[in-house]
Amino acid sequence: NLVRTVGSGEPRRIVACALDRPALSASQITDDGYLRVHRIGSGSDHDLWDQAFEAQQVRILTPQGPVAGVVARSNGHFAAQHRDETDVVSADDLWIDVGASSPAEVRAMGIGLLDPVVRHLPTWTIEGAMAGPGAGSRAGCAVVAALAEVAAGGGAGSGETHFVLSAQEG
Repeated sequence: NLVRTVGSGEPRRIVACALDRPALSASQITDDGYLRVHRIGSGSDHDLWDQAFEAQQVRILTPQGPVAGVVARSNGHFAAQHRDETDVVSADDLWIDVGASSPAEVRAMGIGLLDPVVRHLPTWTIEGAMAGPGAGSRAGCAVVAALAEVAAGGGAGSGETHFVLSAQEG
């Protein structure tokens, strides 16, 4: 979290914006080179939310840079023979294929445990406008940061204002 406080006294107020986005984290490297994952950050509490990751392109955010992968799970045709067809997929049912066949190959790519895994949702432009994932949150955080600068320059009025850019939304 990033907090800037301007002024003092009453009234007290907070102007906040969330920085994070729904993501997963590498929780295990399997013997055959797949990553097991768990959910981090914000996301829906809806039972079906994790299913949105199935078959999606992802990026594992490593200290050396992003590594491409794809979200997989057990074959639905085979699995349906062994479970109720209405089972809900959770993050525990997913794994990431990065093209490796062993833990050593995964580590050679720079991937480690707890590395964040985010869906690869590129930005795009159309008719001079830009769109992409998290655009609303990012614009909101830019506004909060700009307001903090204005307030610090004497434009805060009376009272105490906390300008907050926070992680762990929701």
